[in-house]
Amino acid sequence: MTDRKTIHVIVDGATPLRTEGVPRLAIESSGHPPDFDYDALQSGKVREHYQEQAARIVQAMLQTLPGGLVDQVMVALMQNRASMFRVPFVATVTDDQPRTSES
Repeated sequence: MTDRKTIHVIVDGATPLRTEGVPRLAIESSGHPPDFDYDALQSGKVREHYQEQAARIVQAMLQTLPGGLVDQVMVALMQNRASMFRVPFVATVTDDQPRTSES
C-alpha cells in the first residue's frame, strides 16, 4: 500500500471551565471508505453509519473547541455545500442587457 498524505490542522482549544481542563481533539480517518453492499445502500444503513460518525465528531468538537470556532466551522460547511444552490434575490442589469422601465 502506498503511503498516504496526512493533513494536520492545529486550532485553538476551548477555555477550561472546570479544574480538570478540556481534552485535546484528534480526529483520525481510517484511510479507506467502508465497503457497503447493495442491501446496506437500500436499507439506509449507510446513512445511519455516517449519521453516527457525524454525531461523534460533533460531540467531540462541542466538548473541546471554542464555541466561536464551532460556529464558524458550521458556517463554512454550509457555505461549501450551499454554494451550488445560490440564486441571487436581486437581479442586476449590465450594459449589454436591455433596460426596461422597471430597471
